[in-house]
Amino acid sequence: MKKNKKLTLILTLTTGILVGTAATVFAQNPITLLVNGSKIGSKEAPSFVNGRVMVPIRTTAEALGKEVQWNAQKSEVNIVDREDLLTEYVKGTQKVKIWGKKSDGGYWGMRITLGEITRNFPFWYNVGNPSYAPQVYLQDLNQDGKDELLIILTTGYGTGFKEENAYIFDSEEFSEIPLEDWQTYTLKHVVPGKVTKEGASIQIDHKELAIPHGIPEEDFKSDKPYWYESPAYGQYFRYEVRNDKLYAIIPLWFSPALSSGQLEIEYSYKDKFFQGDGIKYVESE
Repeated sequence: MKKNKKLTLILTLTTGILVGTAATVFAQNPITLLVNGSKIGSKEAPSFVNGRVMVPIRTTAEALGKEVQWNAQKSEVNIVDREDLLTEYVKGTQKVKIWGKKSDGGYWGMRITLGEITRNFPFWYNVGNPSYAPQVYLQDLNQDGKDELLIILTTGYGTGFKEENAYIFDSEEFSEIPLEDWQTYTLKHVVPGKVTKEGASIQIDHKELAIPHGIPEEDFKSDKPYWYESPAYGQYFRYEVRNDKLYAIIPLWFSPALSSGQLEIEYSYKDKFFQGDGIKYVESE
């Protein structure tokens, strides 16, 4: 029994010496807070308390891209993903707000409020450039006397390249209305022809269409042609609203940098979804 007491005393004294030594070392050398190797400044410096390193939670969480919420009534600290307000749109008494979570230069996951209704879309994505923030429209797209909510997201952009996704909702119940994919519709109605020195050709709904492309004739004598064998589309597309109608705009390309016109799909509401209701070629002005 005396042997056990002696052992306990020795362990206690040893632990006290180690903790006291560590506390002295930390006091002499202030603790530096780093996040991914970068120093983080804080009004309250990290400290060594009862054998543990304590760091300010708000400073640390915000440095990690999180937000700290304090509930005084419940004495709760809640750390959540930080959201940025991307778009705010108001029409009459209707208000739409879109928030996104910043990740790898873009925004993954959207939270949208339509009046008092909130919905989350965890797999939606929009680029981080503020010039391409989500677009919001409240328009009567199906001509029923009530506005629909249209949201257009930019998922990619660059020189001669742009991609958008569009989503349509009932503005009263915030329920989604299906929208036919522009690629599927185009594949069913458009057949690319050839690009020659005389011009280009495509078929739209089995009707042949000759298109001037503007490529100088002498360029066709080059050993290193830069034009496409057939008119191409898909590297750039966008959505547009005109006179309460939704359109998909798809430039037609004859080379990586040359386009002299575009395909336009007009959408109409039929059989409880928005579907392509005609496609045509429009020359650039």
